[in-house]
Amino acid sequence: MSQQQRITERSNPLTQDIDIASMDGMVRLLRTCDAQMFCGYETFPSCFDEPTIQALCKIAFRMKQCIEDWRSGAPVSNVFMSGCGTSGRIAYFCARNYNYCIRKLFDDNGNDGRNIDCFQYIIAGGVNALVSPQEAAEDKPEVGKNDLLSLISKNNTERGLFIGITCGFSAAYVAGQIMCLSEDKSLNIDSVLFGFNPVELARELPIEGWRDNMISFKNVVDTVQHNQAREDEFIVLNPIVGPEGITGSTRMKGGSTSKLLLDVAFSAAILSILNNNKDNRHPKDTSTHHLREFIIDTLQGFEMATRCTYDSTFTLNPDTIIPKLFEKPISYAIDMASQSLKHAASTRDNTTVPRNEKEIGHIYYVGCGNAGILGFIDASECVPTYGAHPMDVRGFLKNGWNEIFQTHSDLDSNVTMESKGESFSISFSYFREKVLEQINSNDSVYFLVIDKTLSDELLNEMIDLYHEVKNTKQASTCWLIVTEQSHSVTSQDHQCSEHASVLPKISELLNNSSRMCDHSLTKKKTHSIVVPLQTLSPVPYLYGYAELSLKLMLNAITTGSHVQKGMTFGNRMINLKVSNNKLYYRAINIVCNIMQVSEQVAEECVLRAIYNDTTPDSHLVSHHISKAMTVSKVVPVALLLAASKASGENKSVLENKIREN
Repeated sequence: MSQQQRITERSNPLTQDIDIASMDGMVRLLRTCDAQMFCGYETFPSCFDEPTIQALCKIAFRMKQCIEDWRSGAPVSNVFMSGCGTSGRIAYFCARNYNYCIRKLFDDNGNDGRNIDCFQYIIAGGVNALVSPQEAAEDKPEVGKNDLLSLISKNNTERGLFIGITCGFSAAYVAGQIMCLSEDKSLNIDSVLFGFNPVELARELPIEGWRDNMISFKNVVDTVQHNQAREDEFIVLNPIVGPEGITGSTRMKGGSTSKLLLDVAFSAAILSILNNNKDNRHPKDTSTHHLREFIIDTLQGFEMATRCTYDSTFTLNPDTIIPKLFEKPISYAIDMASQSLKHAASTRDNTTVPRNEKEIGHIYYVGCGNAGILGFIDASECVPTYGAHPMDVRGFLKNGWNEIFQTHSDLDSNVTMESKGESFSISFSYFREKVLEQINSNDSVYFLVIDKTLSDELLNEMIDLYHEVKNTKQASTCWLIVTEQSHSVTSQDHQCSEHASVLPKISELLNNSSRMCDHSLTKKKTHSIVVPLQTLSPVPYLYGYAELSLKLMLNAITTGSHVQKGMTFGNRMINLKVSNNKLYYRAINIVCNIMQVSEQVAEECVLRAIYNDTTPDSHLVSHHISKAMTVSKVVPVALLLAASKASGENKSVLENKIREN
C-alpha cells in the first residue's frame, strides 16, 4: 500500500465536515462537489479539456460505425459496456437506453438482423448484481474474460467496441477483459478503459490468483498500450473529477460522470448520423471534425442540468412548506428520508435478526420506466455503501423485472427473479400486496417522474398508488419531477417528447390532497420537488439530462439520510461491507486516517475485527474477504481497536459497546 493514494480513494476536503452540516449546508456541499464533474480537480484534465474531448470523439466515431452496421444488418457490430457494481449498473442502464433510442429513430424496415441489440452490457456477478451486492466478482479477471467471450460468441460479433468502466482503475474483472482483447486481435474489437484516476495511479497491487500473482491493473494498462497494433486500438478516457463527497463512494460522482460521458459520446454519434442523413451530398461522411462541436454542446447541456438540479428547483404546492425551515426544496426530500432512517430498531442493520417492518422507517421509491429504474438502482447501492439492511431503501417499478429486461432472453417474467427473495420483488403488484400493509408513519414514499415520458395509463397507475398510500397510511410522501422549461421547447424537443406534460395533472392532485389534509389532524401533506431543465434530451428519445438530474437528487437523498443517521465519520463511510479487494484496503485506509495509525497497525486491527482476535489461517486477502462477508461492523470495531490499543480492551468488549450505542 505504499503507492500514492488514488484520487478516487481520497477524502474530499470540500465535504470533510458534511456530518455536522445543516441540511441546506449538506446540499451546498454536494453541489460544490458535483461541480467538479465539469470544472475538474486540481491541475488534472477535466471533462472539458482536450484529452477528454479527443477520447470522446474517437469513442463517438466508433459508436457511429457500430450503429450504422446495425442499421444495415451486416457486419454484426456491437458496443460492449462492462463494469462492476455501480459501473455495471450504469452499463446496463445506458445499453437499455441506447437500444431504445436507435430503434425509435432507425428501425424503419424491420431488418431481421436487428433482433440483436447493438449495445450490450456486462455486469460482474450477472443480473443479480443489479439489486444484490456481488462485489467479490470484481476481483476475478478470468470470469470477466469468459463473460465477455461468451457474449461475443452469443451475438456472433464480427467487430465492435468494448468500454471497460472502472472508476478507480482497479477492477480485476475489467482488467481481464481488456487484456483478453489486447491478446486476441482476431476478435476485431477496439477497447476503451474508462475511469477517474490518472493512469499512473492505476492499482499496482498484484491481482491475486491471476498469472502467478505477477501482474497488477497498472501492468495491464502498460502492456495493452505497448501492444497496440495500430493507433487508437486502445483508448483511455480518464477525466479527473476529484474525490467523492463520501470517500470512495463512486456511486455518486463516479457513476454520474460515467453515465453523462457515455451519453455524450452516444449523442454525438446520433447527431452525426442525423446530420449526415440531412446532407445528401455526404451521406457516408466518415470525418470526426463535426463530432467535437456536438460533444462540447452536449457536455454544456449536462453541466446546466446539474446546476438546475441544485439551484432552480421549485414546489407545486408551496403552502405545504413552512417558511424558513429550509431554503432549498431538495433539503425537504433529504430531511424526510433522514427522519425515516432515524426511526430504527437496535437490530435494524443485522440481517440475521427478525425486524418488525411495521414499526421502523423505510425509504420507498415508486416510478415507471427510467425514473423507476434509477430509483431501483439508487436503492440497491445502499447495502454495500452504508451496510444498510436490504429492506431499508427499496425501489419499485410498474412491471418489475419485466420492465428492466424488456428484451432479455433469459428472463421471461418476474417469477424468475422474485423467487430469489423479497429484495428481488420490485413490481407495483408486489408493493400493493406485501409492502403497503407494512407502511407506517415512519416511512417515506417518493414518486419519481421524468416528464413527457409517461402515458396517461402509467401516470394514472402512479396516482392510484399514491392514493392508496395516502388513504390508508400515514407515511410521508413526495413527488420528484424533472420537467422542461415551457419557453425552451424546440422542434427537436417536440420530436423526443413522447407524451404530454404531467405537471397540470399532478399539480391538481396535490392541491386536492392539500385541501383534504387541511381538514384532517392526522394526514400528512405531500411535498413536491420540480426541476425545470432547458430541455430533457440531448437527442430524440434519450432523456439523458433529465436522468442525470433525477440521479443527483436520489443520490443526495440516500447519502444525506445515511449521513444524518450517523453512518459516516466526517465524509468517510464507517460501516461499509468488506466484500472485495478494493473495500478491504479501503477499510484499512479508513482506520489509518481516522485513528492516525500506521497502515500495519490499521490492517492488524481490521484483521482482529474480522477474525474475533483469533489468528487467520491464511495470508491471502481473498480469504480475509470471504471471512469478512460473514461478519458485521468490521470497520467500527477496527476503529475502536485502533483507538484502544494502548488500553488493552479486547474485541468482544468493544463490539458490545458499539451495539449498546
